[in-house]
Amino acid sequence: MSPTTARGRTREHFDVGGFFTERELDGTCLVEQSPVQEAREPEVDFLQRRAKKYVDAASNDFAQFPIDRALAGWNGKLKIVFRGQVDHRWGMNSSLARAVSSNRFHLADEQRLYDAEKRIIDAAKNRRGTSASPSSWLGLNMSDGELLAVLQHHEAPTRFIDVTEDPRVALYFAAEKEDRTDGRLFVIALKDEENRTTTDGSNPEGPWLALSNPNDPDDRSLPWPKPSLRGRSQGSWTNSVYLADAGSLDPRMKAQRGLFLVGGRIRAYPDLNMSSENLGEYLDGDTLPYVTSFAVDFRKSTNRQERINRSTRAYAWTLRIPSELKPGIRVLLAKEGISHDSLFPDYREFKRLADSLARERAPKA
Repeated sequence: MSPTTARGRTREHFDVGGFFTERELDGTCLVEQSPVQEAREPEVDFLQRRAKKYVDAASNDFAQFPIDRALAGWNGKLKIVFRGQVDHRWGMNSSLARAVSSNRFHLADEQRLYDAEKRIIDAAKNRRGTSASPSSWLGLNMSDGELLAVLQHHEAPTRFIDVTEDPRVALYFAAEKEDRTDGRLFVIALKDEENRTTTDGSNPEGPWLALSNPNDPDDRSLPWPKPSLRGRSQGSWTNSVYLADAGSLDPRMKAQRGLFLVGGRIRAYPDLNMSSENLGEYLDGDTLPYVTSFAVDFRKSTNRQERINRSTRAYAWTLRIPSELKPGIRVLLAKEGISHDSLFPDYREFKRLADSLARERAPKA
C-alpha cells in the first residue's frame, strides 16, 4: 500500500506544483508594475517586452530578490546557484530517484539508490565479468564519483542534480521547450563561509564535495557512505547538501557553468519543517522526496522575519516562468550566446569544419 496523508490521499497524488506555487517569488517585480498592453501594441511586441524583463533580471543575478537579506540570520558567506525546469509541476528530483522508484519517490531509499549506483558503476567499468561492449570499459583512471559525474551529462541516471552559477543558463532550461506549460526557476543558497572541501559525505567539513580523494589517489570509491543494514545512511549524510564541481571532466559543464547538487535521500527532521496549505500539514518523510531529493528547505518569501535554522545547509526559492514568454526568452538569450548549441557543444561534429578550414589554403597535389 502507498503511504497516505492525514487527509487520506496517497503521496503520489501530492500536488508538488501547488506546493511550489505557495512559495513562488513575486515575478511582477521583474516586469512593469502594471504590465498592460499599450494601445495598438502588437501582442508579440508586448510579450517580448515582458520576456526582456526576465532576461535582464537573470543577467543581473536576480538582484530584485534580496536573498542575502532573507538569510541575514545565517551569517557568513553564501553560495547561490540556479536551476531551471520546463514544467512548474515537477519536483527538484534526481534522475536516479526517478529511475529506482518509477516516480513513487517515497520508495527511493538510500539502499535502492546505492545499489543502483553500484550496478551502473560496475557495468561501466566492466566489473561484472561481462565481455567488452560499447558500455564497458568507461572511466579509466577516474574515481567512481568522477565517472558518475560524466555519465550524468550523458543522460545516465545518477543522484546528481544539475545546477548552474549563471542564472541565464537556468532561465534557458526553464524556457527551453514545452511552450504551453509554465516553467520554473530555482534559486538555491548554500552556506559557504568556510569554503572548505569535504572528502567523506558522512563527515561534513565544508559545502564542496570532492569527487575523488586528493589525499589518496588510489581510493576510487564513492565519497558518500554505504547504507546501514536497515537501508538508511547516517543523518550527517541525509541531512547534508553539497556542491560538486566536475567542470574539468566535461566541456558541457564548462559551457553551462555547471555544478552538481548532491546529498543523501531527504528525511524528515526537526529543523526541516516545510508545510503545505494544500495538504494541510507539515510534509513528512514520505512526502518530502516528491518535492526534492535532498535536504533543501524551500521558503515562502524573502522576508527576513522567517525563522532561519543555522543547522540547515541549503535554502531555496522558486520563480514561475510564464509559458507565453518562453519563445521570447529563448530569442533574447540566443543574442547573449545562450542557446542549445552553445550549452551542448558538439566537438565531434566540428571536426569536419576544422578539417575543411585546415585544408583551405593547402597546396594542390
